[in-house]
Amino acid sequence: MLNWKNWRANWKKLELQKAKKELANNIEEYLHSSTHVKKEKDTKTNADDNKVKKSTELKPKEITEEDLDEIVKEYNVEEAKRSAEESLRKDLEAILESELKKRSSMPIQTCEDKRPDCAILKKSKTCGGKYTDVMKKNCEKTCGHCNDCYDKYPSRCSYFKKLGLCDKMPTKMEKYCYKTCGHCRMPAPPPCANTALGCCWNRVTTKIDKAGSNCPVCKDSYKRLCKTFSDDCSHKRSAGKFMRHYCPETCGLCNGGGCADQPDQAKYCSFWKGQGLCENDKNTMKLFCKKTCNLC
Repeated sequence: MLNWKNWRANWKKLELQKAKKELANNIEEYLHSSTHVKKEKDTKTNADDNKVKKSTELKPKEITEEDLDEIVKEYNVEEAKRSAEESLRKDLEAILESELKKRSSMPIQTCEDKRPDCAILKKSKTCGGKYTDVMKKNCEKTCGHCNDCYDKYPSRCSYFKKLGLCDKMPTKMEKYCYKTCGHCRMPAPPPCANTALGCCWNRVTTKIDKAGSNCPVCKDSYKRLCKTFSDDCSHKRSAGKFMRHYCPETCGLCNGGGCADQPDQAKYCSFWKGQGLCENDKNTMKLFCKKTCNLC
C-alpha cells in the first residue's frame, strides 16, 4: 500500500521547487524590461534653448533570495496544495473502484449454524466466555452472534467508504458502518425451503404436496385485534411473533394474500437487491423479499 503522507510531502516539495524556478525567471524578465522602468521627467528652461526633457531611470529595489522564497510561498502554496489534493483524490478513487468491484463479486454469507448440536451446546452455557470465538464460527445463529444490518453512524458512513476506510480500518468500520461496508448477511432460509415440496406460509410445516393442500389455512384469528396492531407485524420480539402467528393475513404472509416482503427481513430487501441477490438467489429471495424482487 502507498505511503500517502510521504508521497504527498515529496510531491509538494517538487512542485514548490519548480514554482520557485519559474517565478525567478519571471521576476528577472520583469526587472530588465524597459516597459517597467519608471522615468522621472525634469524640465529646465534655458535662455538659448527651448524646453529640454531629461529623464532619469529609477533603479528597482534589489530582491534577495529570502524575498524570493517568501513570494514563491505566497504565490504557489495554495495552488500546489489544491493540485496535490486533486491528484490524491483521483488515485484513491481509482483504488476504491477496483476494490469495490472485487467486493461486489463476493457472495454474501448467510447467518446460520455450522454444527447440528448448537442448541445442546447453548444449554451447556458455552456461547460466551472463553468459548465465544469458537461459538461465533460454529453456532452464530443459536448463540445470537449474527450482526444486525445497520450503520452506527449512517450520516457519515458513505463518506468514510469513499475515503477507503472500509478496507484500511476493517475492524473499526465493521463496528461503525456494518451495512455500508458490505458486512450484512442474509439469514438462512427456513428448513422447509430445502425440501422437495417447499414451504407453507408459516415456514414451519413441511409435509405438504406441491399444491400446498396440506398447509394450515392462512387467515387472521382475531380480525379486530389484527387490524389494530398491524404495525407490530415486523416487531422482533413477542409482539411480532404473536402477530405473525395469529394474524398472517394482515401481515402479508399468505401466498394468495397479496405481494409483500417478509416483515422480519423487509428492511434489508433493498440492500440485498442492490447486491444482485434477486437474480443470483431467487429461491431464497422469493421467501424473504418477493415484492422488492418482483417475484410474486
